[in-house]
Amino acid sequence: MIGTVIEKYEVLEKIGEGGMATVYRGRHTTLDRTVAIKLMHPHLSSSEKNRERFAREARAIETLRHDNILRIFDYSGPDSERCFIVTEYIQGPTLRALLDDVGAMMPEPAALVAQELCRALEMAHNQGIVHRDIKPENIMLDARGRVKLMDFGIARIADDSHVTMTGALVGSPAYMSPEQATGEEVDRRSDLFALGTVLYRMVTGTLPFRGGNPSVVLKNIIETTYDDPTERVPSLDPAVASIIARCLLREPGDRFEDAGQVREELEAFLRSVGIDPEEPTNWTLSRYLTDPEGYDEELQGWLVERLVGRGRSEAAEGRTAEALRTFNRVLTLDEENAEVVSIIEGMRPPLPDEEGRRGLWLWVAPLLIAVAVVAALALQTDGFRGSDPSDADNPVPRIRRVTVLPMPVVPYPESRPTPIEEVDETPEPATEPATPEAIAAVETPEPATEPATAEPTPEPTPDEPATPEPMAVFEGTGTLRLFSPDAYVTFRVDGGQPQQTPTTLELPAGDHIVYILGNQYAEPQELRVRVPPDKETTLPLKPVYRPSRVDFSGFPTGTVVLVDGAVKGTLPSLPGVPLTDLRIHTVTLRHANGEVLQEALIELSLEPGVGLLPGETRTIAFSGSSEAPQ
Repeated sequence: MIGTVIEKYEVLEKIGEGGMATVYRGRHTTLDRTVAIKLMHPHLSSSEKNRERFAREARAIETLRHDNILRIFDYSGPDSERCFIVTEYIQGPTLRALLDDVGAMMPEPAALVAQELCRALEMAHNQGIVHRDIKPENIMLDARGRVKLMDFGIARIADDSHVTMTGALVGSPAYMSPEQATGEEVDRRSDLFALGTVLYRMVTGTLPFRGGNPSVVLKNIIETTYDDPTERVPSLDPAVASIIARCLLREPGDRFEDAGQVREELEAFLRSVGIDPEEPTNWTLSRYLTDPEGYDEELQGWLVERLVGRGRSEAAEGRTAEALRTFNRVLTLDEENAEVVSIIEGMRPPLPDEEGRRGLWLWVAPLLIAVAVVAALALQTDGFRGSDPSDADNPVPRIRRVTVLPMPVVPYPESRPTPIEEVDETPEPATEPATPEAIAAVETPEPATEPATAEPTPEPTPDEPATPEPMAVFEGTGTLRLFSPDAYVTFRVDGGQPQQTPTTLELPAGDHIVYILGNQYAEPQELRVRVPPDKETTLPLKPVYRPSRVDFSGFPTGTVVLVDGAVKGTLPSLPGVPLTDLRIHTVTLRHANGEVLQEALIELSLEPGVGLLPGETRTIAFSGSSEAPQ
């Protein structure tokens, strides 16, 4: 297919594939414009019903001209040999790829994404179009940080309802609304339910409705059984938790009336922390895409200052409960904030014989608990669970930190991974209150401090032979829950049979060795973990991916190579550079005089056809003049 011409479009490279179609980067041969070509699979295009559905997507998008909706340029006619749609080409990640990279987003950048989605939905709903498949895979962010909603392939047009039979189940299970899951009539409020699910996923790093198979997920959706997002992220602003709760109400009539109402609530939240939703200045999404960690670190300092001011105003106006909720978020961001402690101390009644901060927290802690209970009751829905430990079938998720220690790599036979359904991408966490540090421990396997107490194997000195540390053994048994932030990891414990994440094992209490098996994408690893008796320990398994490589061809001598803004060397002394992070990298080739010769966005992904796979090599060839600029 690569190199062929479909009517007036040249196919250049494959960039993605879905259940209905393959997506290629292409070029309009007369306008010399880069486009995306969505080509229906041949075995599907032979069906008249599928061709009608495909053409319906084209007609739906064609009427939607909006900055936040992927623009359509052309589509095949009814007599065309191939069935295709031509859209604008977006250089940037999907929201799914971004979340796979960062884990969870702070509420503020998540709200910036969600408000742009609301604008796209407002436009579509006003045209009578219900998307019905809102999910991170169908949301892109371009190089300028603009959000683009795409793939209206199963959108339902109000005056075209005969195309989809009543009771037909379409969409992605984890993001369906209850009425969609039961095959009932859906309207714009079904998209708002999916929007709430996406927002929950952005701010917590997990899906609200989870399960071991689609049936369990659908059951939880129909019953709207999910966990309070503030249980997982204590620093979540109550305003965002309230928006999520209203979007995820079981009855459509109880949700927001339209996307415009959701957008207004999101904008009000952003203004409450000093961010202009129209002109976010330092807090643009384009900046977030460039440096998520730096963005979050700077934003945290900004928020502490603004939230203290907001809490002071709320306290001065007599809104004590709201002020305490605001100050509670400050303390989750900066637990040693003396100013907030002083403010709260001034708000409390005098206590006899108090002794410093200890007496302060004896007063503050029960009050904050009371405020949290009031807030939970205010947000409660008929399916919204509290923290009742007797709810054995649907326990509230807890997260336990674990110290994971690297050990010498031992080669094991390759084990080709089997992708797991999206509904399994977020494993059930363990049973302890979530903290920001714990969530960080889930997303990355950096050593934490509790509860596992494994110690690193000491490295031998040249004149001293290696002596393995003795393995600890305790009486009783414990539980080890293993999962991965990625789609799959194949492992075995203490030389047992290979297994795949996520899973939970009952093991003898003591030290155990977890072997992560290598495959064509990842290196083998060996980890040691201590399982205490009668406790549950959570162990995140993060693959160490084989480095991908970018080589260069035809560039002038002295060309400077930069990767994500960092200088890596000059050509030809630097024949190539390795890339290891699963995300989009910017590779810039710059002449010695400072002029940019060429720039490329290269995405590392585990999805074939989406970008560069771990261990693969891509060559960037110089496409400019053979004569170097002066």
